[in-house]
Amino acid sequence: MGKLTKISTTVVSHAGMESSENTNNFYVDGRYMYEHETDNVQVTLEKSGEEFIFAVSDGMDRTSPGKNTHVSMAVELKRLDRQLKGTGGDIESKLVQIKEKFDEIDNLIYSMDIGSNTGKQREMSGAAVFISEGRIASLSRGRTRIFSLRNGSLKSVSGEENKAEKLLKMGILTNEQLKELSSNISSHAGDRRKGAGKAKIEDIEEGDLYLICTRSVYDAVDDEKLHEILSLRRDTGYIANMLLKEAIKHDASSSMTVMIIRLEEPEGFSRESFVPAAGQAKKGFEHKAAKKRENVLTYIASGLVCIIIIGVLVWLFYGQLFGGGEDRTADNMNSSSSSVSTADLPDGDLPDDGEKMPPEDGGDDPQGSLPTGGGDDAVPEDIQHVVVSGDTLQGISQKYYKDTQKYTIIMEANGIKDPNQLHIGDVLIIPQQ
Repeated sequence: MGKLTKISTTVVSHAGMESSENTNNFYVDGRYMYEHETDNVQVTLEKSGEEFIFAVSDGMDRTSPGKNTHVSMAVELKRLDRQLKGTGGDIESKLVQIKEKFDEIDNLIYSMDIGSNTGKQREMSGAAVFISEGRIASLSRGRTRIFSLRNGSLKSVSGEENKAEKLLKMGILTNEQLKELSSNISSHAGDRRKGAGKAKIEDIEEGDLYLICTRSVYDAVDDEKLHEILSLRRDTGYIANMLLKEAIKHDASSSMTVMIIRLEEPEGFSRESFVPAAGQAKKGFEHKAAKKRENVLTYIASGLVCIIIIGVLVWLFYGQLFGGGEDRTADNMNSSSSSVSTADLPDGDLPDDGEKMPPEDGGDDPQGSLPTGGGDDAVPEDIQHVVVSGDTLQGISQKYYKDTQKYTIIMEANGIKDPNQLHIGDVLIIPQQ
């Protein structure tokens, strides 16, 4: 089976001010305009499928004078569309059948014009786009135009008259010369009438945009403005209406039809390989889900880091605000883990920068030591020291032994196992050295 193609298309048709009826018609995957008396019609379609036929015609819907025969390009394309979708074959063979249908309708209408009492021959033209197997082909007859926009490049993919009309817009040809040239190419009155021309078959690319429009639209809008409108990054309905509005500004007399076809997303898998493709799609979904989870975890981690940083800043701020009055000793490790509190004493009784200076000779030390009594020449065996705020074993050792490393002697004499566990008011025995 063929490849799937997702399309988005909009067609708008407007009856001219000088027209008694809308002579245009269109075909959009089974839909077409039934009543030509309708002044304005818009159809929008979004769909995925394997094959599509889109067409615009002008003057290719006729009714015989006796009103017993009606010929319509749109109706015949719908019948052919159902027939093609029910049979096999490649795009080339189906394209031949579409071309033959164009020529058949052309011959029928030509015969009806020749057999009419008035003998008046109305100009008719039509163009179609056929999508199948991930490729696209164009057919055109007369002056109905097909344009493609790919990667910002606009080109015409319709018939032979396009070059002559470009010469007209450039001022090289006059309207009379163009009409004469057109009659030589595709006039009904000639002995050899040209059928629908076939453009080359191209592979579909995502984002391709196709325009099918009647000659009245192309005549009213110059190439630069046409390119500007088709390049708009808007939906097909907006682009189609903008182009029709621009054409009506320059010529509101003729019937006009604009069809915009956007190839949204050509899929590269076939129905026969649907299961493997689904597996591959599942891998893609799993990869996207894993990536999404990774992004979520990244966001969570970033949030946690921000919370931690904010917490540290708040802690430092409150530490500075409420703990700024506390002095820090040089031996921060020991003093921070001890249970000694300095908040109960006035600032004047706090030690200076953690240094424990020995008392001056002959000075009083009512809290630091207790005399043991005796005569003037008596030297006490042991000295008793009352722990005050800010005391450490190293400081006490420095005070009495002039050596901070002898604090172990004090620990052994007092049965202290943890040098940091001192409490205000404890009485320590200081062995004599």
